[in-house]
Amino acid sequence: EMEQLKAELEASKESHEMKEKEKDELSQNVAKVSAELQACEAKLKDEVASRQADIERLQEGLDESRRSCEVEAEKNKVLLSDLEKVGGELQGCKAFLENEMANRRADVDELRTALDESKRSSRGKEEANEVLRVDVEKARVELEKCKGQLNDALAQVEQLKTELDESMKNAM
Repeated sequence: EMEQLKAELEASKESHEMKEKEKDELSQNVAKVSAELQACEAKLKDEVASRQADIERLQEGLDESRRSCEVEAEKNKVLLSDLEKVGGELQGCKAFLENEMANRRADVDELRTALDESKRSSRGKEEANEVLRVDVEKARVELEKCKGQLNDALAQVEQLKTELDESMKNAM
């Protein structure tokens, strides 16, 4: 019986040693997995911090872009308002010039009629004819000035349209 107890004790010792060995191996594995987990957590934290920095940088860029678009939109409103004002002034100038041209035509027609009548009634009134010719020439000069003003106004409108188009392209 003593032998049997010794054998059981020996078997129990061996079993205990095996369990201790397994326990040591498990502890080493747990330590290894724990170290890997900590490294993974650190890597993940770095990646999260990097992504957060990217998000903040992109948000700042987006905010700056929005502010820039708002500024461009405000500039476009001002340019559009200026264009509308110039358009209104151009319409007024055009109406004025058309009225002036009609008046000048009427003056020219009246002067021609008077000239024709003068020619018929008296061929000897060259001085009167000269005065009428000077008046017609003045009317033509005035008409040319009005045409020049109209062309200048049209050029300004075209320039403002071009600036508005460029500004709208830049805002996009």
